[in-house]
Amino acid sequence: MGPVAPWGAVMGKKVHKDVEFEVSEGGRNRLNLGSFEDAVVHALDASLSTGRAVNLDVLCLTKAGFRAAVKAGIIMRDEDDYDPDASVSQRFEIKAKDWGKIP
Repeated sequence: MGPVAPWGAVMGKKVHKDVEFEVSEGGRNRLNLGSFEDAVVHALDASLSTGRAVNLDVLCLTKAGFRAAVKAGIIMRDEDDYDPDASVSQRFEIKAKDWGKIP
């Protein structure tokens, strides 16, 4: 596995021109976002709003984009593990539940 940067290193920044983040609710309502932070915030909001799990997909369009996502710590695999035939390089399932006040 390549070096892992702290999560804060990628917040709010575009990782690479060939990396996209797609949030979808059960394969519908797809939204492409430019940064990992924006995608996480949208996925969390969508899950809280719907009560369902939401997919956050990391789409690496090139090997250079894949390597950038690995170096940013978004993809936790070896830099040489790029598969050009994969439609999704990494999928996160976000399921949020609001428990309200905990005494």
